[in-house]
Amino acid sequence: MAKALFVTGTGTDVGKTYVTALMVKKLAESGENAAYYKAAMSGNDRRPDGSLIPGDGAFVKTFSGIGQSLESMCPYVYEHAWSPHLAARFEGPQIDLEVVKAGWRSVCERYDYVTMEGSGGILCRLDGGNATTGTVISPYYDSLLVKVTCHDNTFRGVCRKALRAINEVRVRGVKTNIPFVTNILSHPTFLAGKCHTKFID
Repeated sequence: MAKALFVTGTGTDVGKTYVTALMVKKLAESGENAAYYKAAMSGNDRRPDGSLIPGDGAFVKTFSGIGQSLESMCPYVYEHAWSPHLAARFEGPQIDLEVVKAGWRSVCERYDYVTMEGSGGILCRLDGGNATTGTVISPYYDSLLVKVTCHDNTFRGVCRKALRAINEVRVRGVKTNIPFVTNILSHPTFLAGKCHTKFID
């Protein structure tokens, strides 16, 4: 069984892939039989034949010079640049932990060192009002009873986290603006930071 290294971080574009690639490169240069693994990748480009290129894996492979196949690096590759679990829900297939573990074991059986990069992350704060069953909300009070506050080093990263957090919210019995907010958070114009006050119109 291989020796395993795990690289994690709490945000988008914080350098996990670069650090992982550097570790794999140094291991390979030291004569070790090194490999890379990631459970799921999102935000990937398509080849001319329509298949998805596992971008992080391709970067690690090129940077480190290892001979490992791209197909063995990651079992789940998605096109949309969202949190992998949301991309999976939208594009399919859903992420199956048993498939991830089987891929991990397969790589570990063939290599001496496997560096695994963590997939995504989430840091969100929920601020809730003290509403209970039967509470009446005055029309003079902002009816926003729960606020989701997210933080990241990049705008796209915080949108990803907010989208995940909001999609995890379950509200029963009343209508919410969740579909509206998720449409905004995933809209290309919003993600590009090119909105103005007339955007909603």
